[in-house]
Amino acid sequence: IISVETIERLYASNQKRVMRLQAINEFARRVSVLLDVPEVVELIGVAIKDALQADTYFFGLLDGEQLQMQLIFDGGEFYPSEGVPLEGSLSGWVIRNQESLFIADLRNDVDLEGVKMVLVGQNKTSLCWMGVPLHAMHVEGIIAVASYKPNDFNRTDLELLENLAQQAALVLDNAYH
Repeated sequence: IISVETIERLYASNQKRVMRLQAINEFARRVSVLLDVPEVVELIGVAIKDALQADTYFFGLLDGEQLQMQLIFDGGEFYPSEGVPLEGSLSGWVIRNQESLFIADLRNDVDLEGVKMVLVGQNKTSLCWMGVPLHAMHVEGIIAVASYKPNDFNRTDLELLENLAQQAALVLDNAYH
């Protein structure tokens, strides 16, 4: 019985990995021929939804000292684009440091100097957050996902988001170029 349960768990885990890789491959295949920024942004949202099943996600590009949110999804609905200040936000930290950030449980104090929580979408605090920088010659921004459940993501999810961001940055850079 233990062997059967172990095999079933391994099978389910592998199926989840395959599903995530398929989502990234589908994104790469579809986005590689695009030069239209709104279409790229839409495909980023589809890839995140398919690969991570996040409660909330957003995509933003740097515009001076503001992050211009191109895509905001929260709690099952999309929100209009908006600009949010970078200073003191988790997104600002990611962009300023050009480093991914993974916080498994936001109920604990975030030990990042000068960083406070900035809400977009619903007026509800996420409990698990990860953000990765978008960086290319003509593109500077972030892709972030969050969950209302603590510890809902892991390092594998962060690696997947980093891969997605890399591909998206290159495609967006080509589109802007």
